[in-house]
Amino acid sequence: MRKFLKVLAFATPAFVWSESVAWARPDIPCYGRQYPAKAIDIFARSAWVEVDLGFGLTYRGVIELDGTVEPDKPSAEWKPKATEALRQKLAGKRLTLCVVKEGMGAYFYADGENVNRYMVDKGHLSSITFKGCFNTTTTF
Repeated sequence: MRKFLKVLAFATPAFVWSESVAWARPDIPCYGRQYPAKAIDIFARSAWVEVDLGFGLTYRGVIELDGTVEPDKPSAEWKPKATEALRQKLAGKRLTLCVVKEGMGAYFYADGENVNRYMVDKGHLSSITFKGCFNTTTTF
C-alpha cells in the first residue's frame, strides 16, 4: 500500500488533480490530492477500492481510513458493526479519496461528507491524535 500511495503522491501529473478537472471537488477541504473512486468491498476500517488515477490508469487495492484506529474498548462485535456502518455509508454514493501524505491511508468522502469523521463520531472507530514538531495536536 505504501508504494501505491507514493505513486499517488508523486507520479501522477499535476493537472490530473487540479480544480479544472471535471471530477475535482472544490467543496471537499483536501490539502492533498483528490481521486474519484468506487468501493468494491468494505472492511471495518478500510475498503477495497478502484481508484481512477487519470490517463486511463486505475488502481485496485485496499486503502485504510486515515486518522482512525479500532475503538479504545472494542467489543466482540465491533468489526461487523463497523463494517456494516461503513458499507451503508459508502453504498451508492460518489466516492472521493483525499490522499494527504504517502503511506498514511486516505480520507474518504461520500457525496462530500467526511466518512472518516462520521465513523469516529458514531463510535465505530477512534481518532488518532498526532503530536507535531511544534508541540501542537492535530486530528483530521
